[in-house]
Amino acid sequence: MSVPLQGLASTGVHAGALIALRPLFSSASTAQTNADCVSTLNASRTPIGTQQSPVAFKFRINIIRADMSYSKRFPRVMMDYDGGERPDYDDVAVEDSLTLFVNDIRIATLIASPEQLKELCIGYLISEGVVSSFEEIQSIDVDDDKNEASIVVSSFDQVELWQEVRSSGCIGMKWWTNEDVRVDSAATFEKVVLKKSLTHLDTQARRQTHGVHVAALFDATGKLLAQAVDVGRHSAIDKVIGIYAGNDFSDTFLLSSGRQPAGMVLKAARAGIPLILSKAAPISTGVEAAVQAGVTLICFATGRQFAVYSHPERLV
Repeated sequence: MSVPLQGLASTGVHAGALIALRPLFSSASTAQTNADCVSTLNASRTPIGTQQSPVAFKFRINIIRADMSYSKRFPRVMMDYDGGERPDYDDVAVEDSLTLFVNDIRIATLIASPEQLKELCIGYLISEGVVSSFEEIQSIDVDDDKNEASIVVSSFDQVELWQEVRSSGCIGMKWWTNEDVRVDSAATFEKVVLKKSLTHLDTQARRQTHGVHVAALFDATGKLLAQAVDVGRHSAIDKVIGIYAGNDFSDTFLLSSGRQPAGMVLKAARAGIPLILSKAAPISTGVEAAVQAGVTLICFATGRQFAVYSHPERLV
């Protein structure tokens, strides 16, 4: 199904809303209701504000309130070490692959939860530097039978260069030092606002499967702008960026449940997000990238304290 450029949808984006692009899994694999086979989640279905989404506006995306296929239900046997056992079931997080072709060039195969695939594509293109702006994306076509997404962008030469660099085998641990990524933002953030945002890490999908990551985007006042869950921490961030694409990220902060290596930090930096808040640990490359890119990196965040690794001047 092709997603054209000239759309005039006025629908607002909701967290966990199901996009009218068919998921990677066939309906036969996700629509079963047998308790021993499949269960679907209503993950994060609370509306996010009232602001219209430039993504929905540009691509005429029909937002459908529907159950998410973030999990499948499997039978299991619970056993203790003394010989006791009982039958049980478990809701297990679902993943599938999606191969991205940009201007007919294969650039990546992503492993992700089979929801919000359009947002995943848009967020990936922006956060990985395939495009420099949301406006460069002209069309998206998702083929659920082949698990492929065909995307047309205006900056064809940039896509060829991006693909050449990443397929050259010359990228080392500090490949980002040759990339000019710098967040230009004068935004400041109150510590109490950051603390309150941590409650959004507790989603139904995360509680039920214990197998997904959460990412969320907020403005400086703490208003929730976008939220996504995914089996991969990278894909969760891509989806959040894709949801909010077309808006100004310079006064926002990103909440993540995952560790923060350079790849995660630079996703935020390329989108223009000045602050990352994570409950997990940083990786050395992530700290170095945050310092260089002008991103405030906060990790080990709990309701009692957090650790700031770069640019603490943004905190008030």
